[in-house]
Amino acid sequence: MAQERVSESSLETVEGFLEVEAGWEIHYRWTRAKTGSHAPIAVFLNGLGDEHTSWQPFVDKLDTTDRLQLDLRGQGQSLQRRLDYAPKTQFRIGIPTQSEDVLAVLNHLGIKEKVTLVGNSYGGGVAFDFASRYPERVKRLALIVPYILRLDRSFPLQRLWSWQWRTARGLGLIPHAVANSVESAYENFLSSYMNQRFENRMGNDVRRRVAIELSHGIMEFDAFEVLERLPDASVFLLTSDCETLIPRSLFREFWRRLPVSKQGHWTRVPDGEHLLLEQKPELVLEWLRSVVD
Repeated sequence: MAQERVSESSLETVEGFLEVEAGWEIHYRWTRAKTGSHAPIAVFLNGLGDEHTSWQPFVDKLDTTDRLQLDLRGQGQSLQRRLDYAPKTQFRIGIPTQSEDVLAVLNHLGIKEKVTLVGNSYGGGVAFDFASRYPERVKRLALIVPYILRLDRSFPLQRLWSWQWRTARGLGLIPHAVANSVESAYENFLSSYMNQRFENRMGNDVRRRVAIELSHGIMEFDAFEVLERLPDASVFLLTSDCETLIPRSLFREFWRRLPVSKQGHWTRVPDGEHLLLEQKPELVLEWLRSVVD
């Protein structure tokens, strides 16, 4: 069931909620281009702990593009709706669920044209997954320091260790109780690390808890597994060479493994950090104009 209202700020903007599952509503803000029909369409997917307003400085200036901003499950107004409905909700949400919600909103709004998915960090992971499932709905992926795979497997050696652990456990070489205990302790360590990492940026305890749970939810996704299913010439990447969250080597490995037929362009910023939307807004805006319009 959709609940919809026309924004007071502009008759070109429609803002509302779409119920995608009992008790789960997705907030959207749909702004049409001033140029009228046949404008390109961009869908903006938030970073972890962000909400649709994080895109507003850019969306307001891309007025020749139709712009759809979403608060997915665990984000912004969609999060608040869910907490009002069920305060103790657990938000370990898999990326396929987020992709299905994106599709539901597109269908609800009658958007049948191919879209450009603009994904920041966590939103980049959702964009990867959506494009691999529905390549016929995607024109381009505009990815800003996107999630590729869980960071404790960023380096090939870490992936080898993980594979060895899973293999040993599967063969029964590690006692079941010992394996469960080790994995539980490691998961608690990851949650503690993320809590410290997010503390300065997310002072609200509830929202920080939700961000940590969303992080655990996206850990099952690996962008390397879907590269062949992405649309041709679709991937446009924006990263920082001073990144301290995601190793630069991971982005280099991603671009090297991405089939040439899928590559658009990779733009590397010599400075800045993971929060490029805040640190380099003018650069991000110019990059978006070159990719989205």
